[in-house]
Amino acid sequence: MSQRPKQDVIIQGWVRHVQRYGKILFLKLNDGNCPHQLQAVVPRTICHTIHVGSALRLRGQWVPSIGTQQQMEFLAEQCIFINEPSELVVDTKDKDALRLIPHLRPKKLEFASILRMRSHLNSLIHKFFNDRHFIHIDTPLFSQNDCEGAGEAFSATCSEENFFGDTKSFLPVSAQLHLEAMSSSLGNVYTLSPVFRANPSETRQHLAEFKMLEVECAFSDSLE
Repeated sequence: MSQRPKQDVIIQGWVRHVQRYGKILFLKLNDGNCPHQLQAVVPRTICHTIHVGSALRLRGQWVPSIGTQQQMEFLAEQCIFINEPSELVVDTKDKDALRLIPHLRPKKLEFASILRMRSHLNSLIHKFFNDRHFIHIDTPLFSQNDCEGAGEAFSATCSEENFFGDTKSFLPVSAQLHLEAMSSSLGNVYTLSPVFRANPSETRQHLAEFKMLEVECAFSDSLE
């Protein structure tokens, strides 16, 4: 936010930290747009208790801070609870423990930063190819092709017998064959889509699911 004082400001976000000093609550808020946290000063006359994880909408003033840790802070005059926390607070640094509660991992600042970075990288990739007149192709997630032929594809099954007829269906290990077919009519094409590998390995070099950028070019004389 601006370094200039402002009147009648509305902010909203999730409470990351609460400190209580007498008749004042000091909050650290984050709205998910960046890793930085904003300090809000809430008199207990307008809200007696606030828990970590609460979703709040605050109305008040953006004023110079009397503390030394930040230049500006938010002085709340009205506090509206959007939602109270219904889940356990994620305060563990144990990555194995976080894997047991995957729906809460974005509440960790580090994990949220990774998701924002991925979103930004996706935007840059699409911009790069769009600026060069490539056509983006949404390739199917059910395929009759075992593209790499190494027995590493996941088979798709259904409770209804013969859902796909007599033909076996797989989760794709690559979009290459689909892109080659599209390129023969559309020219330069690409996809950034999920692929699946059924390699029974837990090393860093193997993933069961990941996104892969694949490109096919028509009328190319060089790879440069």
